[in-house]
Amino acid sequence: MLPEEKKLYDFFETIQLPDYESFPDIELYKDQVLSYLARTPISHRSDDEITSAMINNYIKAGLLPRSNGKKYSKEHIAYLTIISKLKQVLSVGDTKTLLDMDFAEADIAGRYDKFKGVYEIMLQVMREDLKKSPGQNLADTAMQFAVISYISKIACEFLIDSIAKDEPEKKQIKNKKQRIENLNPLFFNFNVLFNYDFLLLGINGLYNALVHINHITARIIRVCAAYLI
Repeated sequence: MLPEEKKLYDFFETIQLPDYESFPDIELYKDQVLSYLARTPISHRSDDEITSAMINNYIKAGLLPRSNGKKYSKEHIAYLTIISKLKQVLSVGDTKTLLDMDFAEADIAGRYDKFKGVYEIMLQVMREDLKKSPGQNLADTAMQFAVISYISKIACEFLIDSIAKDEPEKKQIKNKKQRIENLNPLFFNFNVLFNYDFLLLGINGLYNALVHINHITARIIRVCAAYLI
């Protein structure tokens, strides 16, 4: 392994993600958050860091929850840790779509742990790739990583677009299902109304009963239609 490859191999150790439990339990001001995040490098280049303006933009875009007054919790730090990595390859919009869909069922601690697991696996893959081709021309190695990055980015964008396209339909189906489930109490109320009205009918005759049935049926249909539309 060439000296520069060894340095890269060792650098991978410095970008390991901390455990969620290691984040500060106390809330921090923004400048303290920025200082804390700077402890874990985002990239090899020192000028590539999260800034105050970025945090404001992430909040406006709905990617990051608002601060508690002027303070930020460990949940904010976890979000920013994830965002700081993904922003290297994805737009803010794509990052939001990916996080919303991929981690929809988990709280932020679960989201972070899932991200950290994937991150560590891929980091180990890259380390192993360096071991497999020791002494390779550095330009060739850099080109290899660049091509992998490009292809991975294209694949990621394709999948994100597919997710974004399918999600409205899934939400519509879920909403309709919920509406149908919510109709059960309505049918119960109509059933009570139906029985009570028939008690009032007494013996006015089968004809009046049939007319009343049609009237109640029409009311049920109108309410159901209005509720489902």
